[in-house]
Amino acid sequence: MFGNNSIVKTFLIIMLFVFNSIGFAQDRHKTIDVEVFPYKSLSYGAFFKNITLKTIPENIGHIDGFEFEWGYRYKLKVKETTLQSPPMDGSSVNYKLIKVISKTKASSQETFDILLEHELYLGPGEQTNTFKYINDSTYSYFEDINMLVKPKLIDNFKRVMKSDNRVKGKFIFKSQGLIELIELN
Repeated sequence: MFGNNSIVKTFLIIMLFVFNSIGFAQDRHKTIDVEVFPYKSLSYGAFFKNITLKTIPENIGHIDGFEFEWGYRYKLKVKETTLQSPPMDGSSVNYKLIKVISKTKASSQETFDILLEHELYLGPGEQTNTFKYINDSTYSYFEDINMLVKPKLIDNFKRVMKSDNRVKGKFIFKSQGLIELIELN
């Protein structure tokens, strides 16, 4: 009798463990609406910096399946997945595009601010310069967008590139794939 009772207890403990593991290890999913601004913002990770999506709600730096285009404001339907067992070096929340609800071109008069830094960032496979020289007035920023620097700002901009300071730049959308620096703060 004692031996059978022990087997039953062991079986119940194992079953309780299995059911608890199944119930608690599941990721949680929900659908949310996300607004994406027509520009990106500087973001810092644990070991790198980059420019990421600027969104409402905040801190959604990347959405799987979404192809961002500078100069367009988006409204999206997104699947938000909260991971019960997130990777040690990653986010506990993932986002995946369900549907683009709207895509609206931003006005060429709309201004926006981006924090400018000259320091290196972790690019594709290596560290690379934040700004890449294209010509006397045009630079690539994070290899993501080309920026035109007004002639009256070029000397100050070059000082920013050589300093350790973070400077806020005010921009406008110039054309497809090009923003223009109109003010340094």
